[in-house]
Amino acid sequence: MKKILLMLVLTAMATATWAQSQLTTVRGKTKDGKTIKVEYYKGNVEDYVESVKYQVVDELNAKVKELQGKLDVANKRLEALEKPAGSSGNNNNEIKRLNNEINELSKALDKLQEQLVNSELSNDSLIAVNADLQDRMANVGNSGDKEMQRLRDSIVSKDANIRKLNKTIADCEKQVKRLENDLANCGSRPVGYPKPSPVIGVQLGVGPAFAKEVEENWARDVNWMKKAEVYFGTARLSHSIMLTLEAGVGIRNLKLSASRAPGELVENGIDANGDSFQAMYTFGALQESQSLTYLDIPVRVCFGEPAKGQMGLYVKLGVTPSIKIADKFQGSGKYTLKGYYPQWDVTLENIVELGFGSDLEYYTADNQPEANGFVLWGNAMLGGYLPLSGKLLLNAGVGVDVPFMALTKTNAGSQAVVPSFELGMVYSLK
Repeated sequence: MKKILLMLVLTAMATATWAQSQLTTVRGKTKDGKTIKVEYYKGNVEDYVESVKYQVVDELNAKVKELQGKLDVANKRLEALEKPAGSSGNNNNEIKRLNNEINELSKALDKLQEQLVNSELSNDSLIAVNADLQDRMANVGNSGDKEMQRLRDSIVSKDANIRKLNKTIADCEKQVKRLENDLANCGSRPVGYPKPSPVIGVQLGVGPAFAKEVEENWARDVNWMKKAEVYFGTARLSHSIMLTLEAGVGIRNLKLSASRAPGELVENGIDANGDSFQAMYTFGALQESQSLTYLDIPVRVCFGEPAKGQMGLYVKLGVTPSIKIADKFQGSGKYTLKGYYPQWDVTLENIVELGFGSDLEYYTADNQPEANGFVLWGNAMLGGYLPLSGKLLLNAGVGVDVPFMALTKTNAGSQAVVPSFELGMVYSLK
């Protein structure tokens, strides 16, 4: 009987040892971090799993401790039974009671074993849930990786756009700085007007010269005037009006000519003795011309400012004092002169001493026309500016010159009107 009790006790101890090992296995599966792998950002699920797991383990552990205590008490009683005792009846009763307790203990251990198995199954279910959660989180991670890659690509694109915008901003800042410098250089000049700048210019002009007045029976011929000048122009005199002044020096050459067809002319005259007579002229073809060269000093007002790199129009009004520096006259033609004295009814001819003769030269050294040494011209011009390169501009237009006084005292005329075509170059000094 004692052997049977001893075997039962050993069986109980083995069962307790197995239960303890199952508890250790449960703790290993739930605490070593290898079986259940949940990332740090899965804290809520992991905390829930851990709380359930440790609650079950703690309950089983408490029951194991309780059964272990009962086994210890049973062992002590068995040891006591092995010692000599007073009566066998009492011992039998005690053995029965111990058998009952051992049966109860075996049932309790069986129940504990069943609970441990269920606990392990529950823990495996939790592990499966964790594995499923891990798969789901992995899928979420993959989606997150794709989203992160999309965000990275978007950031790279936006970063490129930002760099491009920064470059554009830098260019705009440079332009603003340049405009600010230009505005500072303009001073108080209103924005929109070209920067004021003095200029120097060279200008050529050519046009027909029309005699304004000729003597009777004379026909005026069309000739040409040519001029060249260099001038200096001031900067704008007013912010509101594009007004400048110009002054320079130049050369002008003007040619006048006239002709007379053959014909007759009768004039009343008085000879050297004081007797009256009629001078009867018979002219051949007569031709005369006069070339005048002047030093010009033009002074004028210009409405319209030559601006660097800009097209524009101009109107110029002024005067040009001209000083004669050369005068050349040419004349050709012959005539016949007779004198009729009506008081004696006598006609005198071919008497050279009295001035009557045939084929006489009309133009002699004493018959040279006079030319004024100073002439004042009025000038008007209309034209435009065309930028060429940098500070250089082309100007072109039309003009007219009219003298305010007589040029000569010849049959070719004392005055002339000279329209002209103007062409020149202007250089801005700023």
